[in-house]
Amino acid sequence: MSDTDEKNLDTPMMRQFLEIKKQYPDDILFFRMGDFYEMFLEDAVYASRVLDIALTRRQDKVPMCGVPYHSMSQYVHPILMQGRRIAICEQLEDPAEAQGRIVRRGVTRILTPGSLFEETLIDGKESRRLCAVSRSNKFWQLAIVEVATGQIWFDRKDAETLAEATASFSIREWVATDADNFQPEFECVLQQRRYPVGDAAFQERVLKDSLQTKNLSVWELDSDETRALTLALAYLREISPLLKLNWSSPSREYRRKTLILDEATLRTLEILQSADGKLQPSLLGLFSHCQSSAGSRLMSQWLSRPSADLAEIQSRHDVVEILAKHNAYRQLLATELGRAADLERVITGLMNNPTVRHLGQVRDTLDAIVRLQKIITDNRMQPLIDAGWKDLKEFPATLHQLLGETLLTENLPPLLDARRFVKHGYMPLLDEFFELSQNAVALLTRYEEEEKTKHGINTLRVKHNNVLGYFIEISKGQANKAPDNYSRRQTLTNAERYTNPELKELESKILSAEEELLRIQKGVFEDIRTQVLAVADNLKLWADRLASLDVLLAFAHSAVINNHVRPQMSEGTALSAEALRHPVIEAYFRSEMFIPNDVVLNNESRHLAIITGPNMAGKSTYIRQIGIMQIMAQTGAFVAAASAALPVVDRIFTRIGAHDRLSRGESTFFVEMAECARIFRNYTKDSLILLDEVGRGTSTYDGISIAQAMIESLNDEERGRPKTLFATHYSELAHLISPAKGIVGLTVSVIEKDGHVVFL
Repeated sequence: MSDTDEKNLDTPMMRQFLEIKKQYPDDILFFRMGDFYEMFLEDAVYASRVLDIALTRRQDKVPMCGVPYHSMSQYVHPILMQGRRIAICEQLEDPAEAQGRIVRRGVTRILTPGSLFEETLIDGKESRRLCAVSRSNKFWQLAIVEVATGQIWFDRKDAETLAEATASFSIREWVATDADNFQPEFECVLQQRRYPVGDAAFQERVLKDSLQTKNLSVWELDSDETRALTLALAYLREISPLLKLNWSSPSREYRRKTLILDEATLRTLEILQSADGKLQPSLLGLFSHCQSSAGSRLMSQWLSRPSADLAEIQSRHDVVEILAKHNAYRQLLATELGRAADLERVITGLMNNPTVRHLGQVRDTLDAIVRLQKIITDNRMQPLIDAGWKDLKEFPATLHQLLGETLLTENLPPLLDARRFVKHGYMPLLDEFFELSQNAVALLTRYEEEEKTKHGINTLRVKHNNVLGYFIEISKGQANKAPDNYSRRQTLTNAERYTNPELKELESKILSAEEELLRIQKGVFEDIRTQVLAVADNLKLWADRLASLDVLLAFAHSAVINNHVRPQMSEGTALSAEALRHPVIEAYFRSEMFIPNDVVLNNESRHLAIITGPNMAGKSTYIRQIGIMQIMAQTGAFVAAASAALPVVDRIFTRIGAHDRLSRGESTFFVEMAECARIFRNYTKDSLILLDEVGRGTSTYDGISIAQAMIESLNDEERGRPKTLFATHYSELAHLISPAKGIVGLTVSVIEKDGHVVFL
């Protein structure tokens, strides 16, 4: 570094920046200076390129760029998307108090891809989660947390199935300890830490502090869960030391019956997004009729982790069926759901960045719940009554009454300031201060008229200046009429100025009215906020019911407009559907009529179908629509068919489409064989396997040999014969068709008409 550079860095402000930066060497430091977050040196060079903002130089030497603090949300995501973290360095005192010295600053928050909870930084429909992973003897223990909602999930995976969690849980960030030597084979943002998560004292300290409990036994954590959750919460404490959350009881996914969908299946069937990464057209886009952000998030969760519990699936179908039959019910319920707020995120907001708007959202949501309950019970919607809407035992009625009696119904201010948010009459003292603050001129005029009439002094005036404040002025000619309780303040040539106890009291009230307003309203706000947070667990219970109803309502709406039918689910193994259609293609590409097809599969006489036909004939569409039908059914939705009788499957595997991973040195053929190997290691007799053009990544005869070997392996009676659809161009595989072995042949029909090929 040159002498000039050292000189430019040797200023109080730059010394402070460098000292703080030393503590966060790998993070981009947003250094608050007035109305801007400034970045310097390497941070500035990097940020100016990523954010496409101007790079300047401080004192013509030090690289520098900045973003306005009030629009920070526009600038953080490009940095986070690259896996970098942002350390937010705030001014810790009012600059006016720092006369003669530099303002105290410190890092108050580190923004990371998986820990965002601020309302201005994340979309309401988006889930951002981080996962702490800890090695056990037999598996990797996962503790997945969503900071914005306070939710916790536990899951257990082996090394091969770890990647499944990334897509199904929307994990944006992983945390591991150096001791566990976690080396994922999938792309992810990974934070390595050296916390002593195996130490019992450290575990107890972190968990009790973060979970706000004195008794950890109520959480019923085993040793593996304790270690992983300690790691997650210790990391959160590091990056957000001031964060407060109401954590929900953990959901143990490894105990739930779920249909496992890996990243390849979600991607190739276009469940959560289309092939080019957009919501439309995709299965999630087809169902995008939710009225709330919480419903949209739950929809994504259900589609990425469908149920494998027959009773749960059938109960969802029961609700969808009754909603699909009654258009009037759907409209009434949708209206009320649209008025409900995202309670889980509102609770997080009230604990960290509370506003009056949050209280209004709780009040409006409780109002909506009462009306929803009335609609459901009055119309005897039994499936919903059975789902917890029968009565309001867990409903916070006392809080609902308080919010209704306290908060303004209209014109509720978003922030806590001197504006009124409490109803008139709730607190007489507060009403008096509002009257003083808003009607000071009228009050002084009224007082002046009262004093004139009372003492017969028609020249009496109430005035104000910066020296005396408020005073009473009487002309010299009538000064002798001043009553005894008037104290002279000043003598002028033509007038005398006085004050009295009443005016002093009025002046004190007027000058302190706004200050008192804010103080009293803060007290009322804190009292209500405390009462809301006291029933946060109940509010989260209703938040879950609202989101579930929203999703099922969206399923019903989609079933009606797209002519979907209820599938008949059973514990058997047979899968059949008549006039099955691809729901997404049918809904988004209406220029041509979609030609439906039947499907019949089981685990014995018809477990594997070899599908042949020319290019563009629809082989891939056919096998995709069968996989999508199964996912829709096990999610709780109706399916695009004339009728369907389906089993519950445990996994859906796909090997569809050709792609490589050259950044990791993996060719198309390598990726294809790796995915096939994973399928063959993990399938069971209850799995559904969709294979398309397997073997095309190599020479023809090698491809045929590979395809034949796979078909023969899937026909292993001892391991179990999974339901399989095998689309191929290799006509040489036809000799494998054997009804006795449960292998059937299907082909896509085509005809030539008027010089054109018509696919049937």
